[in-house]
Amino acid sequence: MAKKKVKDQGDELNMDMSPMIDMVFLLLIFFIVVSTQSEVQTDPRVKPTIASRSAVQKDTIARIVVNVFKSEESGEVTYSNENTDIIISDELGLHIEEEVKAIRETRPTIPVTLHMRCDRAVEWKDIQKVKKAAALSGVINVNFASFQKE
Repeated sequence: MAKKKVKDQGDELNMDMSPMIDMVFLLLIFFIVVSTQSEVQTDPRVKPTIASRSAVQKDTIARIVVNVFKSEESGEVTYSNENTDIIISDELGLHIEEEVKAIRETRPTIPVTLHMRCDRAVEWKDIQKVKKAAALSGVINVNFASFQKE
């Protein structure tokens, strides 16, 4: 049997991928612009404890990071946050309260968390003072930072 010759129907159908590539780049730029970078304010003067059951905190939204250490110059227990050193006193509660208000203005429904990076040399009674100041400011969640034991 003879096969019928099929007429040449022209060029192959090709899909134009340039709009798809443009859309991918637009989405990429959108997610880069919308996302927020979270960074923990670490203080080199703080040497956290080592814990065998520590876990990395995944939630970084509405978090106040404080560094608590014993000052070498004065021997006072000091609270540090964003280049501000405050000796633990009544002034500490006012400072934490200001930070809580600033967070609640932007995220009123999310509970504020206190992320404490405490030095090994700081006594528990001084850590309790920071926790109490945070509690009086309305912070009910507290995380303690530590190094993970391998």
